[in-house]
Amino acid sequence: MNDRRVEKGLNSIISFTILLIMCFTAQTTMAEKPLKFGIPEIKPWGYQNEAKQIVGIVPDIIDQISLNTDLKLIKRLLPYKRMWMETQYGSIDLAFAAKAPKRDPYVNYVALGYTVKFIVLGRKGIKISKYEDLYTLPKGIVMLRGGTRPPKFDNDDRIH
Repeated sequence: MNDRRVEKGLNSIISFTILLIMCFTAQTTMAEKPLKFGIPEIKPWGYQNEAKQIVGIVPDIIDQISLNTDLKLIKRLLPYKRMWMETQYGSIDLAFAAKAPKRDPYVNYVALGYTVKFIVLGRKGIKISKYEDLYTLPKGIVMLRGGTRPPKFDNDDRIH
């Protein structure tokens, strides 16, 4: 049952994204110019397999978009922070990534695919049962370079 919900959710994301990309690209001829699609290099979202093919959740979604539209999409596998930099400077046209207010000046959010809860994972032996327990971590917290955090977490100087 859980697999069906995931599949249904991905189908909804794909369909909605196709519609919005078509609206986004309506100003140019769809078959004319390929769009560069940034893929975060994070398993299982995007990575290279042993055959050097770009695979993962995002490439699968991009493939479905290409199959169901006249869009020509070029997949670009990039480290997360570089993907955002290339979005900011116009080197890529589209990306699947987390929404963040600091990116609002240079990004048009085309679709909200899903919401993700922010979680903290501790190594074995670390007990975290409430937010305040984060203050006691001896080695701090590691974040994905270029990643976003909830404002409460991001603005809390006692955590870093």
